[in-house]
Amino acid sequence: MAKSKVAPMSECAFLGFTIKGKKIRWTDKALAPQVRHFLHASD
Repeated sequence: MAKSKVAPMSECAFLGFTIKGKKIRWTDKALAPQVRHFLHASD
């Protein structure tokens, strides 16, 4: 994996977040463990 690149912000992730327009979103990779934890805790 490259340490740096030039790419549109919508294609970049930093610390588990991406910036799309004016919104900051979790990446799918970062969100998956949180969803699993929530589903396990709600059992």
